[in-house]
Amino acid sequence: DVKPGDILREQGGVYDSLLFLNTGKLRVTYKQNDQTNFHGFLEPGRIFGENTFFSITNSTVSITAKSSAQLFRLRREVYMQLKKVHAGIEGTLKDFCSRNATIPTLIKQQKLERRKLKREMLSGKVLMQLLDNADKPIGKPLRVGLHDISSGGTSFMLRISQEGKASMMLGRKLVIQFSSATASPPLKIQKKGTIVAVSSSTFDDYSFHIKFDSELAPNFLKAILSVFSKPE
Repeated sequence: DVKPGDILREQGGVYDSLLFLNTGKLRVTYKQNDQTNFHGFLEPGRIFGENTFFSITNSTVSITAKSSAQLFRLRREVYMQLKKVHAGIEGTLKDFCSRNATIPTLIKQQKLERRKLKREMLSGKVLMQLLDNADKPIGKPLRVGLHDISSGGTSFMLRISQEGKASMMLGRKLVIQFSSATASPPLKIQKKGTIVAVSSSTFDDYSFHIKFDSELAPNFLKAILSVFSKPE
């Protein structure tokens, strides 16, 4: 049960529950370039939180109670136990969410482009090194498979046997080294960034989405693309 003004989701926050709105009205907003945009309202019968529930990522919107409201909550840890008993629950729940989730529709209607910087597909391996809070290396660097890149960030694929370990990487700092000794001139570019989303792919493969601490210079982006561009 919530009262008017209560915050249920904050943009950028990490949550592990799927919420079902039974009664009341919720306000959906999104902050971009220091400006708060109003998306619309959630009303009874709607679901939210599916983006952070089915994948490991930050909330892309803020949700505040417009009125007193009652919600039902499904925690991820309970859901994982249910999956062991009911084999078909994942497909059924995802289908139910796709038919009743409102936030993606609101965003599409307002034609809000979250990813403003153009993404280019990549192919090849690079070194990834996790960092601690003091920017000191943690463990050994890992070789990961590139997926895409923009001046603001990149993504790569990594095989992890346990989902819990993948989720623990959300919010971690790292440095990625784009290098090639055979390029002319030889390529060696390092960029620091933060893991802002983790999503499961096939089997034990996970996709990690990185936001760079600072934008990649155009000439550096061009050099990386010249070496790692994915052939069409």
